Amino acid sequence: MRSQSRASMLAMVSLAISSVVSPLLFAQEPAQREEIRVRPGPLATHEFSFFTMSVPSSADIHPVPPIYRVPSPLLSVSVSDSLSSANVFIAVFRLPKAMTIRQWARRAFLADSVESARSDWGVPEPVEYARLGGAPAWRFGPTCGDCYSWTLFAAKGDTAVSVHYIFDDRLTASEVKVLRAYYARMFATFRWRGA
Repeated sequence: MRSQSRASMLAMVSLAISSVVSPLLFAQEPAQREEIRVRPGPLATHEFSFFTMSVPSSADIHPVPPIYRVPSPLLSVSVSDSLSSANVFIAVFRLPKAMTIRQWARRAFLADSVESARSDWGVPEPVEYARLGGAPAWRFGPTCGDCYSWTLFAAKGDTAVSVHYIFDDRLTASEVKVLRAYYARMFATFRWRGA
């Protein structure tokens, strides 16, 4: 009788211990929610010299010196009231005679490849077909160092446009996803004037 009660007591203690320890051993960590600090604002249509496109309504739009091998002044479209919520450089330039916009994109890609190899920055993303609003375009990803960037090129006749956009490399995957969707919405509104 005593051995039976001792056995049942041991069974009860074992059950009590396993009911406490098992959840601790096998419990899954609660999924961590990634904080999204990027909060892109509303868009508003802006009339540029040769085209219209929606940009952040709070954007600061101002000229900057030529960069990214574009032979004309650039317009910087940026928002500084939240982390990297928009950072776009736009240029309009004349396409050289007998050159297609795809050839221009390839030339920019090759120039970036040479500079990247010289500076040990890695390899730029290849040239691929894309759309800029309703216009056919070509895109590649220049090396950037501490960021991720892409440049879109489109042309109407000999008038060409380049749209260079940037993601800060401190952004999380979820934030990059938010910004990709935001840029996609922005660029989908591109329209050549008089088209």
